[in-house]
Amino acid sequence: LFDALGARPLLEQATKSDPSFPLAHAALAEVFRRLGRQADEEREARLALDNAARLGRDQQLQVEARWRVSRREWARAVELYRSLHDFFPATIDYGLNLAQAQVFAGRGKDALDTIEQVRSSAEGASRDPRVEIAEAQACGAVSQYQRQDAAARSAAEKARTLGARELEGDALMYESSAAALLGDRPRALQRAVQAYDLFRQIGNPYSAGRALLRRAHAAWRTGDLPGARALFLEAEAVFTELGDENDLARAMHGFANIESDMQHSASALAVYRQALPMYERAGDLPGVAAMHGNIGQMLERAGDPEGAEKAGLRALELNQQTGDRHAEAISQESLGGLYLARGDPRKALQTMELATAIAKEIHDATTVAQTRRKQGESLHALGRVAEAEEALRDGIGQLDSMGETARSGDGKLRLAGLYRDMGRLAEAEVAARAAVAQHKRAQVDSSEAEAALARVLAAAGRLVEARALSVRAAERTPQEGSAQIAAADVELAEKHPDQAIARLRKTLPGLIQVPQRLEAELLLARALAAAGQAQDADGRFRALATEAREKGFALVEMAASR
Repeated sequence: LFDALGARPLLEQATKSDPSFPLAHAALAEVFRRLGRQADEEREARLALDNAARLGRDQQLQVEARWRVSRREWARAVELYRSLHDFFPATIDYGLNLAQAQVFAGRGKDALDTIEQVRSSAEGASRDPRVEIAEAQACGAVSQYQRQDAAARSAAEKARTLGARELEGDALMYESSAAALLGDRPRALQRAVQAYDLFRQIGNPYSAGRALLRRAHAAWRTGDLPGARALFLEAEAVFTELGDENDLARAMHGFANIESDMQHSASALAVYRQALPMYERAGDLPGVAAMHGNIGQMLERAGDPEGAEKAGLRALELNQQTGDRHAEAISQESLGGLYLARGDPRKALQTMELATAIAKEIHDATTVAQTRRKQGESLHALGRVAEAEEALRDGIGQLDSMGETARSGDGKLRLAGLYRDMGRLAEAEVAARAAVAQHKRAQVDSSEAEAALARVLAAAGRLVEARALSVRAAERTPQEGSAQIAAADVELAEKHPDQAIARLRKTLPGLIQVPQRLEAELLLARALAAAGQAQDADGRFRALATEAREKGFALVEMAASR
């Protein structure tokens, strides 16, 4: 069982004593890989390759494979390790090296097959925690989270028995990842902290940096966005110092996710675009796919639906290619959101239902909750209000149970809008106030939730508080359509239709998302009618009813047809 920290000084002395000895350079390259020093890893692997001519054929293959790994040329590394494993099936290291290369090459199912071969043919495989660690890694790549969890727990126990602390930390990391996706957020955070403490005691900064990433993800999933943001930045500093570009990209990716959740879309898009070529250079296909998907989401917010769909479909293609079902479900979720924003609630619902089915199949609790909540939005648009309520409440309940404060708040915001449209104003107020409170607690912008609450209060005739909320939301986010629509709604309720008309005419050209634009158009038609501009109002109602019918927005069609 390899001790990178202990081996480094011995191997460095060996390379100094005999600079032309290739196997010492190859072993030192592996040490540097485990310490996150990619430039040093590649240098030593190159020195090993340059001096490998006098080695036997199998050792030459080992050295070249180590070189390919240092260059992150995973396809060629798979070929070389496959040759070694086929010739020497009883050698456990060859099988495990092959499985790891297969995972990084996006061939997780092949990696699981390789691990089973190792179990059946390699001596000592049943006692070696590295086998279960490799299994956990491969299971994560193909979204078999229950199996990943079991393998990681078994590996941790075996490593603990052997006193192999670095391997124990690795196992805890995989257990944390599986627990998070299975919905057990407290255990996910606990195992991440245990791994971090262990790696800090060992003194391996690279492993400690990876554990920081796991802690950051666990904190993010429990709704602690500021805490997660700080941890991602700390991890960025670690990987920048080490020179490990792939893990630096992961830290930047996590930071950008927080920026996205906090509605800092321009900042998130810039970081996603910066991380994309870093993932590409590392040959990290899941990372590349994730960046395309995230860039697509930001392009949607920026008003570029064509670019958003192109990026989203590229992410889906890559995820299907690698067999990452978790990421495939997320890609479908993102595309569903895009289709709704572009005005196709039927296609959005179909896509969200597919995402939910995939997530249920792999026991991905987070994505099930998210997609159920988003199904509710599409069902609301389609006028299927009872189903919409069921989907929203289902998604919200699951998010609440996992401590997803901000996302649960998003769901309650949508539920408040549904209840307002149904005339259930008391329930709408409860949901909207909960959304405001949860967004504030998660330290994300609460303007949209306050705007939703203002509209509920205006509908209930409580205009003083409604005005205060709408003014605050509109002043804080003057470019946000929901805040301006809420302010116009309050103005109309206050019998100031001319003010509402002026505000809506100014706001409408900037509204990118079709559901929001239709909502503003409906409110404008009502304001025109209230202002005595009957001909203009009737024309707008007719045009709106026709468009809503064609697109499938049943509630808007019904309201515009009255």
